[in-house]
Amino acid sequence: MMRSNSSFTLAMEIYLICSMQRSM
Repeated sequence: MMRSNSSFTLAMEIYLICSMQRSM
């Protein structure tokens, strides 16, 4: 991922992690 916008990438990573946690 591009680190141009750290806040956006951080939020996206948290969202993806939460999605994986819910699916499991």
